[in-house]
Amino acid sequence: MPICPKCESKRIKRSHTRTFKEKFLKNFNRRTFRCLDCGWRGIIKVKYTKEKEKLIIKRRKIFRYVTATIVTLVALFITKYLMG
Repeated sequence: MPICPKCESKRIKRSHTRTFKEKFLKNFNRRTFRCLDCGWRGIIKVKYTKEKEKLIIKRRKIFRYVTATIVTLVALFITKYLMG
């Protein structure tokens, strides 16, 4: 569990992402946290176990394949619509 960089408290919880920067950094193992003691809010890099990391990589691959399939089908549909 992460530790607050301001007061070094262990009473820290996940916080909802608000900005584009925070949402973008979620893709790189950085999460937004809030300290329950001092109120600090910021981004901390999280470390995963090997099993969790493998699961994340697998999900990313599936997401890429599904996205590529959808883009291909849309492109084929548009091509067919414009040609015929």
